[in-house]
Amino acid sequence: MELLLRKTSLRREDTKIIWVIMLPALFELVMSQLFGMVDTIMLGHSVDSTVAIAAVGLTNSPFNLFNGMIAAFNNGTTVAVAWAVGAGKRDDARSIVRTAMMTNALIGLLVSLALYAFAEPIIIFMGAQEDTLDFSVSYLRIIAAGMLPLSMCYAITGSLRGVGRTRMPMVYNLIANFCNVIGNYALIYGRLGCPQLGVTGAAISTTLSRYIALLLALGVL
Repeated sequence: MELLLRKTSLRREDTKIIWVIMLPALFELVMSQLFGMVDTIMLGHSVDSTVAIAAVGLTNSPFNLFNGMIAAFNNGTTVAVAWAVGAGKRDDARSIVRTAMMTNALIGLLVSLALYAFAEPIIIFMGAQEDTLDFSVSYLRIIAAGMLPLSMCYAITGSLRGVGRTRMPMVYNLIANFCNVIGNYALIYGRLGCPQLGVTGAAISTTLSRYIALLLALGVL
């Protein structure tokens, strides 16, 4: 029993390292999921709040399905980069990052095209009614354009996690979310000299914020 306790005891140094790496990664994951929630909250205070919230809700489910698939792919990127760096093979690590980014760019482009082309059948399958169909299709087609930068961001974030750099993804996702809030305020409600676009404005803001996140991530990389 004494041997078992000694073998399973927690080392304070190890625990500290785990928390230092894990907390920023956790915060970054929360930030990456906040886009749809922020859109829903801010649209809830718009003129067409009921229809707008329903439109975003119908769209988020199929979008999150593809989003989860891309995120799962990049768990492999994290592990592969960590193995290469741990083995001292930095050139291999760089090659893995390049491969992941190109693969994700292709996946993001294909998903974008699929979501745009089949937006209406997808939304109808989700149970949209006449009052929400046009709003939902418009929202899905616009945020579909954000799958490419989102997918590439996942590749960069996964690569950075592989070397324990979890703080910078947290920072650029936080900045992107802040931009989304400002963009929503301007485009949903027609403030700061912008037209009042409602659901369409929320989709435009979300998509542009994802491109901002990609530019920041590339800078970090």
